[in-house]
Amino acid sequence: VVELDEMLDEYYVLRGWSENGVPKLETVRRLNLDAILNLES
Repeated sequence: VVELDEMLDEYYVLRGWSENGVPKLETVRRLNLDAILNLES
């Protein structure tokens, strides 16, 4: 049996996303997407 929930949690961590699958602020900044999202420094 494949543990999809555990795999998904690990995938999110590796991608730098929250447990809900949303990129974390540091991930957005690392990818230089903060200007696109109008985030202040």
